[in-house]
Amino acid sequence: MSRNSLAITTVQLFATAMGAALTGMVANAAGLVEPGGMEGAANAARWLFGLFALAPLLCAATARRVLNV
Repeated sequence: MSRNSLAITTVQLFATAMGAALTGMVANAAGLVEPGGMEGAANAARWLFGLFALAPLLCAATARRVLNV
């Protein structure tokens, strides 16, 4: 295996770990544990969807700015 193929795997694992950590922090901060039950899960799901929907929007806005330059 070349170094490049090892680096790709490492970056993928790192990105997965960071995504899982961010998801856990958002879910806990949104109330998955504190009100708990269905209310806490629904609130955490709304927050997760809202925050993770922002990433593609920010990427699209950045790409638009780069292409217009």
